[in-house]
Amino acid sequence: MERFLKGASGTPLIPSASSTRQPSKFCSWNCNGFSVRLNTDNKQNLDDFVKFIQNERPDVLTLQEVRMTRASEVECGAIDHSKKSPKCLRSDADLFAMFKRRIPEYTVHLSLAGKKYAGQAIFIHNSLQSPTISFTFDKTGQKRPHDNEGRIIIAEFDHVLCLSTYTPNNGVTEEKFQRRRDWDSHLEHFLTAQRKTGKAIVYQGDLNVAAEEADLSGDPLWWKSQCVLSAQDPNDIGQPGEA
Repeated sequence: MERFLKGASGTPLIPSASSTRQPSKFCSWNCNGFSVRLNTDNKQNLDDFVKFIQNERPDVLTLQEVRMTRASEVECGAIDHSKKSPKCLRSDADLFAMFKRRIPEYTVHLSLAGKKYAGQAIFIHNSLQSPTISFTFDKTGQKRPHDNEGRIIIAEFDHVLCLSTYTPNNGVTEEKFQRRRDWDSHLEHFLTAQRKTGKAIVYQGDLNVAAEEADLSGDPLWWKSQCVLSAQDPNDIGQPGEA
């Protein structure tokens, strides 16, 4: 877990002239399965994560791909814990209840899909002004297909807007290409509108962008071929990813 948990000092985005404290320190992690990462096979993971939060004290922490199921279509933040996986430390609901006991200075909001896929969590320090939480780019009330997929969570403060997304992968089919184009268009319109408010915008999360082949995890054989090209000894191909 230590290789995932790296702290960095930050500077305030705005002067603290307001009577209500605004966020200035942000962290983000694509955990790719929150319960599985904190399973009973390695309890140290759980302790490390709690210790990281306690030591770094981020104002806002966002997690992508928590992979938890919401209880119903109308309750974005309610966890369905009717089934328990033997790999999980506890049911998802019990896991978050335990976090509230260990880090009571944070409030947790969830944006979840109707299946064990995608999903996000946002931890907000209780010393901050209470933000408005939303789960869509569209403030007109019009529902977009990705609104129900747990891909968007927005915390809006008086002077700062924090946006976290788990952006759809571009895929390899025209249908997926169009889905990504629609997403990018909705996101662009949202950010353009928010810039006009004068608020500082903090955008974090898994943006699913890759400029080059090397930015992807890729096929292990591709990584090995790159190592062979750069190695003095053709047999010294290293491990996948060690290009």
